[in-house]
Amino acid sequence: MKAASLENKDKSFKQKVIIKSLVGLIIFVIVFCILLLIAGTDMSGKIISFIFYFSMVCFAIYEFSLILPLPKWTNFYLPLLTFLTFFSSWDNLYSWFNDNNQSLSLNDLIRDQYQYKIANISGLGYLIEFALLLTPFLFAKKEIKTFLFGLITYVFITFITIAGKSLMFLNAKGGSFLFLLVLLFGPAFCDTFSYFGGILLGNKIFKNKKLAPKISPNKTIEGAIVGFIFTWLALFLFFWFINFKSLNIDKTILLIVVPIALPIIAILGDLVFSSIKRFVKTKDFSNILPEHGGILDRFDSIILVSFIFSALFLV
Repeated sequence: MKAASLENKDKSFKQKVIIKSLVGLIIFVIVFCILLLIAGTDMSGKIISFIFYFSMVCFAIYEFSLILPLPKWTNFYLPLLTFLTFFSSWDNLYSWFNDNNQSLSLNDLIRDQYQYKIANISGLGYLIEFALLLTPFLFAKKEIKTFLFGLITYVFITFITIAGKSLMFLNAKGGSFLFLLVLLFGPAFCDTFSYFGGILLGNKIFKNKKLAPKISPNKTIEGAIVGFIFTWLALFLFFWFINFKSLNIDKTILLIVVPIALPIIAILGDLVFSSIKRFVKTKDFSNILPEHGGILDRFDSIILVSFIFSALFLV
């Protein structure tokens, strides 16, 4: 009986791996085709870019709201707050849409998302969003520290929104398609290689030791090392052979700093979002993607990488 049970578990595990791989490949093909379509067209590309990234941000925040100990009406209330951060710098967004000659600086567009001065319209938008965000926590179902939990939620929503909007500017014609690929597929590479590295080598070198057992029990040290090594190698080769002229970044930084820092931040980003799920005792943000969870589960590490790297190299 035990042998039959183990055999069934092995078959079930293999099926899950196959399904996860196929779904991951389909996601990659669909996303890459959309990215190419956006980058290769002018005004229509900007419109598609806006619809695509704004929809992704709204749905990611919707998924995030599902795990919060708040009334159900907040599942729609919180995504609506995305309008405040997405449109807080309306003047730049409007100018970007109408800039057919691409005279606007990519750095200026990105920089505007990171300004928190009260006198600045962006900073005012963030402050208004924070005030409105605290309202649902007055109706919290569980005993939580309202201000602290509200602050954490606000930070995550802001991270998600700024990362999505920065990717939108990078993707459109006149942005930096190569840098976009690094921010999107670098973390995806790390996550993929970490997953298969954990399957092949997990607990075989560092026996009975996990990467972060209290946050994500299934993640192994071996998987993280494999993910780091292969992502570092992929990025190093990418920057070595590609002439990266779209951004004014020193070649040495691209060859040394980025390949090392990006997979580390990607792994940390994954753990940060996993800690939130662990805190509210849920496995995935949603189940829209078979064996992958939700949109936020699939792109969690990309959010932190995009937020930090856009600030480092574009602000």
